Amino acid sequence: MVPSAFVFLAALPLTENGKVDRRALPAPKSARGDRDRPFAAPQTEKERAIAEVWQQILRLDRVGADESFFDLGGTSLLAVRAAGELRRRLGVDVPVVKMFEHPVLQDLARVLGHAGKGDGSESSVARPRRPRPGAGPGGT
Repeated sequence: MVPSAFVFLAALPLTENGKVDRRALPAPKSARGDRDRPFAAPQTEKERAIAEVWQQILRLDRVGADESFFDLGGTSLLAVRAAGELRRRLGVDVPVVKMFEHPVLQDLARVLGHAGKGDGSESSVARPRRPRPGAGPGGT
């Protein structure tokens, strides 16, 4: 696990008892604060839907089409929540692994755009079914 931001201080703020005063610590700058490129707004309906879900889950005011879920503060647990919410909103199967393979919003939207179109992409390939519990080799 690597911290998303570092804050360098000359000295740690201390309480009267000599313990670190966590409330007096400065907030780290946003990973987005030092962007050297302009904001790229989501363009397609799918990109806008993904951006809305990410904004809700990551508690952000806006999310650009070229931003990564994990660079914005996403974690594996939040990725599971985001995948579930995207599945609900878009009506498309959103495997959590896709969030890791395509963390940039516009890339994820493109991959999800191919889901279920029968174009031979991995998203539309049928998964093997698991046998029912209690069903043996020769039975029901």
